[in-house]
Amino acid sequence: MDSTLHVAIVSSPGMGHLIPVPVLGNRLATHHNIKITIFTITTNSSSPEIKFLKKFNEKKTIEIIHVPSVNISHLIDSHTKLFTQLRILVREALPEIHSGIASMNHRLDALIVDIFGTQILPIAEEFNIPKYVFHPSNAWSLALFKYQQVLDQEIEGEYVDLKQPLEIPGCKALRPDDVMDRSDQQYHEYLKLTMEYTCFDGILINTWEDLEGETIKVMKNCNQFHIVQFTRLVP
Repeated sequence: MDSTLHVAIVSSPGMGHLIPVPVLGNRLATHHNIKITIFTITTNSSSPEIKFLKKFNEKKTIEIIHVPSVNISHLIDSHTKLFTQLRILVREALPEIHSGIASMNHRLDALIVDIFGTQILPIAEEFNIPKYVFHPSNAWSLALFKYQQVLDQEIEGEYVDLKQPLEIPGCKALRPDDVMDRSDQQYHEYLKLTMEYTCFDGILINTWEDLEGETIKVMKNCNQFHIVQFTRLVP
């Protein structure tokens, strides 16, 4: 019986989300001898995403499975923000990802998703797969993800109407006008995303102690998140 660990990673649409994922997969495959399968939700069969992924297919270190992008034109309008569109795109692609996982000969040892893939929770739980979020941004943004639920509960009205900066434990204060508009659908999608983060078994974050020591310390003391650091994983 093959004892090699098999991990699947789900990448959201768009180059900005796609680039870090195969880098992570290649590192896990190369340095830890893990079999890697990447589900990529692409927006166009001839898009730059496909061209970018070809070089990783050529290395034979990871398997790329392209998940066709679903037409969501009937679910959005001209006012729908990009954040919301990405959430909807991933949500509509979940049946294809479910089929891909179900067709595998052996149960995955772990499932990793990027920021917009957190809606995969029910699939991971159905197949009893350990689940992790890959957060390619910094610890500061992750701390804000955690604290957003507190802000939502404690502050009434629009954030932009506040006179003082918002205090985030372990981080620099946040200007109120940098927070999403509560009346917009994207704020509610963002809030759901932050709640989904707390349901994963761990979070892989692209940072290191010397860069964000205080924030990392605060995050490690938070019993909501299990933080797994990667030192300079991606640029």
